[in-house]
Amino acid sequence: MAMVDGNSAAGLRNFDEAIRLEPENWRVLYYHGRIRRNAYDFKSARADFDEAIRLCPGDPGNYYERALVLKRLGRRAEAIRDLEMYLNRDRTMAIATTMKRALSNIASRLERETLARLAYPSADRGFTNW
Repeated sequence: MAMVDGNSAAGLRNFDEAIRLEPENWRVLYYHGRIRRNAYDFKSARADFDEAIRLCPGDPGNYYERALVLKRLGRRAEAIRDLEMYLNRDRTMAIATTMKRALSNIASRLERETLARLAYPSADRGFTNW
């Protein structure tokens, strides 16, 4: 497994124990997979999300998380299929996630533009068209 910091490692151990006690609990597998994904252990994360989907095929979050992992594993076609499953199961959640990312991108752009204006005041005219 990829190297993880102490808190993530402790969290992973706790979820390992929870899976041992409740192997059919898809939520435990979901969070276990997220910890593994954040630790760049994509193959293991995929296994967790595969099992979570087997146990609870109706939850859209499982498909979304697995799509992120599949993309990192270079399996783009499968990732796209999972994103379609995610969209088909919960459009409201999908829209909210998309909007959150868009707002984050806008905030990052505004921050970069502000820094550029401070560094180069004469370039201020170039940032007017969105």
